[in-house]
Order: sequence, then structure tokens, then C-alpha cells
Amino acid sequence: MNVSEVARLKEQITSEYEAGKSAMQGPSQGSATHLFITNKMEKMCADIAELVAIAGEEAMVEALKGLQ
Repeated sequence: MNVSEVARLKEQITSEYEAGKSAMQGPSQGSATHLFITNKMEKMCADIAELVAIAGEEAMVEALKGLQ
């Protein structure tokens, strides 16, 4: 397992989540906001799948615990 890759994925998951969350809480931009949030959540899901593949489910749980 590459520790720096795991750290990068965890950071990316947090970044995508925060960007989507901020877009939901900001002023509405209609369908553009919806597409932006959908894109961020799809990227986050792909990063989670990659994290599980290289580091296991425990790493996923750890990464998701801090998201609120």
C-alpha cells in the first residue's frame, strides 16, 4: 500500500465533499449548481472506490468519519 496515495485520496475525498456541500449551502444557480454537485459526488465516489481497492474498508470508514 502506498501511504502517500492513501493520504492523497483521503484529502481528495474531503475536498470533493466540502466543495459539494458549499455549493448546496450557497446561493442557488439552478441546474449548473446541480451538475456541479453531482460531478463532485461522482468524483468522491470514484475516489472512495479506489481507496477501498488499495487500502481496504477501514481506510474508507476513517476517511468518511470526519465528513459532516
